[in-house]
Amino acid sequence: RPIDRQRYDENEDLSDVEEIVSVRGFSLEEKLRSQLYQGDFVHAMEGKDFNYEYVQREALRVPLIFREKDGLGIKMPDPDFTVRDVKLLVGSRRLVDVMDVNTQKGTEMSMSQFVRYYETPEAQRDKLYNVISLEFSHTKLEHLVKRPTVVDLVDWVDNMWPQHLKEKQTEATNAIAEMKYPKVKK
Repeated sequence: RPIDRQRYDENEDLSDVEEIVSVRGFSLEEKLRSQLYQGDFVHAMEGKDFNYEYVQREALRVPLIFREKDGLGIKMPDPDFTVRDVKLLVGSRRLVDVMDVNTQKGTEMSMSQFVRYYETPEAQRDKLYNVISLEFSHTKLEHLVKRPTVVDLVDWVDNMWPQHLKEKQTEATNAIAEMKYPKVKK
């Protein structure tokens, strides 16, 4: 089914758009400490215990929180990694799907346009955008990120998808029509 997408236009007339009155912050730690929150809903665990046997036994029925990455087998960029670094590693012309938070309307921006938006002070932004997804397999960014080891063991694309289709995908793309397999893994 074709996806109806709009291209981001930085010259768009925004006079009829409501201004964002306040931007809400979100702190996971604050939510977990709140009296309104039922803490037993989230299971805190150590990375060494998050293994194939755990996934088989518990079936990932509750959210998990890991305070340290040790034992997970993950790789992440340094804490000072920025959206500008993402642009340098995936390319400034790379298209990303974004959503206007107020209208829930999806659109596309180039990474260059998104970085310009993101680096604009919040008080000067006319809209609030969320990036829906950014697949970065087959880009320089893929070498800086590795998902938890146990995910490799249970991933249907890794374990069940025809190998010849995965091998045909040699270029980075977010365009569904050009994807040979569901590769949202990086």
